Amino acid sequence: VEGMFDEKDEDITVDGSTIAPTIHMYAATITAWSRSKRSDAAHRAGRILERLEELYKNKNDNFLKPNSVLYTSIIQCWGRNKDDDALDRAEAIFQRMKESDDPAVMPTEHTYSALLNAYSNSGLGPNSAERADELLLEIESSDRLLINVYIYTNAIKVWARSSHPKSGERAEKMLQTMVSSDDPLVRPNIYTFTAALDALLANQESYPFDAKLFLEMMKEAGVKPDKVIHLKVSKALEEQGK
Repeated sequence: VEGMFDEKDEDITVDGSTIAPTIHMYAATITAWSRSKRSDAAHRAGRILERLEELYKNKNDNFLKPNSVLYTSIIQCWGRNKDDDALDRAEAIFQRMKESDDPAVMPTEHTYSALLNAYSNSGLGPNSAERADELLLEIESSDRLLINVYIYTNAIKVWARSSHPKSGERAEKMLQTMVSSDDPLVRPNIYTFTAALDALLANQESYPFDAKLFLEMMKEAGVKPDKVIHLKVSKALEEQGK
């Protein structure tokens, strides 16, 4: 799609028909880059968004107006990027969205989930876990946003990878909150339990893993352990001499 229009963003001709670039073309291209594993995906997607922003500014055409979906896709790109400043770039976009007065640009639940995923991949250490809790508090305090299983799962994943001394305890607390909630939006799934298990097993010295409690929570949530969870729990119990 990117190759269909040049850097001047002029009309393109397809089978003799003239087509003006639209938000859908840009969105399709940015979404494709957000799912790409190429190392330059974030840079390429970012340049496309900059072109769209400039085009919207020059033409003042609402059909070319960037929105939260596009900005969130860019955050997803930077969340997978290995550059030293990747997290800084993701945070900068997030901050721009928060400071916007335009409802179409303000962060959504998907945006928060994408930024949490960026933190889980950042290698930032304990600071990433503390930042994850700050984001959760923002959502819980918002009248506009609804917390969901994807946000909680990515937050737990941040804690699991943070090397924070309280990662296991914090992950278990979030998991208990989800299991005990009547809100179907936060019902934990197999990915939530896998992330929580990783956090619990990474920090057994300061917070011993309670396999019975963990499996009881899975049962209460109606989630069956898969092979990965069975193996990890069995290994943990073996190491505990049980």
